[in-house]
Amino acid sequence: MKPQGKPAWIGQTGLGELNHTFPSAEAEREGGLKMSGFTSGRTDGFCLNKEKYNFPDRSNLYGDIGKGYSTLEIVTKFYEIGWSVRRSSWEDFEIEAEWAKFAIIEAPGIFINGIIDTSQFDTLAKILTDFDVQYHIRII
Repeated sequence: MKPQGKPAWIGQTGLGELNHTFPSAEAEREGGLKMSGFTSGRTDGFCLNKEKYNFPDRSNLYGDIGKGYSTLEIVTKFYEIGWSVRRSSWEDFEIEAEWAKFAIIEAPGIFINGIIDTSQFDTLAKILTDFDVQYHIRII
């Protein structure tokens, strides 16, 4: 899907490259796009395994996904490899595996925020690389 919409200024520091907003829930509400099958109820799939993995008390994973994809396209890619998905707002989703749980947030651009077992950081990077998307992720 090609980016559409009004240009918006975003970047690592809040200023910088010109980007475009993606078709969003606003377009869905206006009938421009078909609503996804994801609801606020969690889909079947993985969920956090707190006995096997170590998680922090607060968010430790932050990042963004480059332009060219919508939140729905990214979330669908995770769903197709077995992650559970739930819609947390019109534009945003929460996805979960045994070793990570994070939000995929459209604001413009796509942001990631959540928790991950730090030993699985490289696994997440490989997944995003396999999705063939540009991304920046970090653990704090």
